[in-house]
Amino acid sequence: MVQGKFRHLPVVESGEVIALLDIAKCLYDAIARMERAAEKGKAIAAAVEGVEKQWGTSISGPNTFIETLRERMFRPSLSTIISENTKVVTVSPGETVLTAAKKMLEYRLNSAIVSVGNKPQGILTSKDILMRVIAQNLSPESTPVEKVMTPNPECATVDTPIVDALHTMHDGKFLHLPVTDRDGSIVAVIDVLHITNAAIATVS
Repeated sequence: MVQGKFRHLPVVESGEVIALLDIAKCLYDAIARMERAAEKGKAIAAAVEGVEKQWGTSISGPNTFIETLRERMFRPSLSTIISENTKVVTVSPGETVLTAAKKMLEYRLNSAIVSVGNKPQGILTSKDILMRVIAQNLSPESTPVEKVMTPNPECATVDTPIVDALHTMHDGKFLHLPVTDRDGSIVAVIDVLHITNAAIATVS
């Protein structure tokens, strides 16, 4: 699913589709793998500390190395998966859904941040357009995004660990997570495929 960049995968038995797997439901597996790996790293560090006490000597060099390695492997932050040229679609609250959709198409993204002065006020996704506009028989040409957006979306920061972002998305049951810098400005929108791929790559 990650390699093919799609969120759903039919499950077939004897030539018949018996279920449809959603990648969002696989999040906990990625979370569990990362947390188990992190616990192993803690166990190694604790073992080294125990040897130090037993031998009455300091091997803080290796211990520091293990801690650093554990942090790099098992607690990477979102900043490690956000590139400098990451694209973000932004629209103002009064712009139409059609305008937002055209911008999303231009940048080949499935979400847009609704902002005022680069501060997020809401988020509009392709799912919102489908369920809140098309399905409700609203006109994309005349409907402002502020009417159908998700207001005040939960955001992560560039310093948020990947595993914490996974928890946030799973617990909140959403597929897109805006990411802000230390000044509160939007620098990226992480989707479920991107972050799941990052989680898998981290522990592979």
